[in-house]
Amino acid sequence: MGYDRTTLLNQAKEIIQQKEVIFIDELISFMPCSVSTFYELFPASSEEMESIKQLINLNKVNTKTLLRKSWKDAEAPALQIALYKLCGTDEETHKLNGSKQEVKQEIKVDGAILNW
Repeated sequence: MGYDRTTLLNQAKEIIQQKEVIFIDELISFMPCSVSTFYELFPASSEEMESIKQLINLNKVNTKTLLRKSWKDAEAPALQIALYKLCGTDEETHKLNGSKQEVKQEIKVDGAILNW
């Protein structure tokens, strides 16, 4: 079956916006063509694929923004900690995770042991 690229591209854009798609494989599952046909018509380096990716990225940004707003207003400590981890410095995040590993060295200088 032959597909019209322009028609499929317009369908893809409509689906991305209506269904708030955030993954290309999710988009393809809504398309009237197969995965191989989709990538054959819209190769990774094509302008059409770039426009599809831009719309999907916009959905991702909008979703993340809404989540961060709801986490900020939430009373659930786990959500507030998750938001803090996103916004905090590496040091703060490591402290919250309990994941920072300190490296200590012993150096002998003239018979004395120095700890670093």
